[in-house]
Amino acid sequence: MLYKVQLVDGVFIPSEASDVISRLIIKKTSSYKLNSLSMSEENVNNDTAYNDSYLAELIKKRNEFKAVRTEAKLIGKKTNVNSILHIEIIG
Repeated sequence: MLYKVQLVDGVFIPSEASDVISRLIIKKTSSYKLNSLSMSEENVNNDTAYNDSYLAELIKKRNEFKAVRTEAKLIGKKTNVNSILHIEIIG
């Protein structure tokens, strides 16, 4: 069974788009940081490589978006942001 949730769908000026996307990335980053910390507190030998690589990827994506935002701002254009969350029950 597949569920879809429309998280974001709209046209924004660069600063508004930056706010929306930054909040999403910050929440996701915080979640993974807390998960890594929790894993380390439970057992210092826990492997947090997956969380660490995902955090690095989120930071990379945030920087890529900053470049898009800067470009849109420089040329005086708006940005269309669309995010759909797909949820599937498995198992």
